[in-house]
Amino acid sequence: MLIDFTGYPLSKVQQDMIRSATSHALDYLVSTRMKNSLEITIIIRKDLYKNKLLWGDMSVEDDSRSPKFYDVRLSYSGVQSYGQLIKVLCHELIHVAQFATRRLRHLSGPLRIGFGRAHYTSSDLDYDDRPWELEAHALEDEIYAYVREKDPAIEKYIQAKACDSWRPTDAFLASDL
Repeated sequence: MLIDFTGYPLSKVQQDMIRSATSHALDYLVSTRMKNSLEITIIIRKDLYKNKLLWGDMSVEDDSRSPKFYDVRLSYSGVQSYGQLIKVLCHELIHVAQFATRRLRHLSGPLRIGFGRAHYTSSDLDYDDRPWELEAHALEDEIYAYVREKDPAIEKYIQAKACDSWRPTDAFLASDL
């Protein structure tokens, strides 16, 4: 598995923790062989949530039948948001696994998505009703806990920096919207 970083610079320690979290999450989600074939670019965007109300997203960067190249974009708003960044990373890696295993796939036609055996037009479904999002939200806390358990450095960093206590406040949201 190859992981690259772009966008807002994080410290080497933070990048190493993201690499470790990615590795552990994918250990949980896909086979070792599949994990080792993936290339993921982590794109850090300063204040993506504050500016776009978006914690993160992912995109498939190749259009092969079994894609191997992915971009994962994450919001970073300072060290207190780092725990949220890792949790969102876990959510987006669930989507990577869904695409890598072909349970989630792009179909021909605009906004056509296949999930399992069903076909959808994503614009016809509210975000909260999309089955791939329901699955990702159902698993994200489990993957997040697994990552923190598997890497004591991540757990220690999150505890020491109070990274789980950060939540956007109304004043924070209003400051740039």
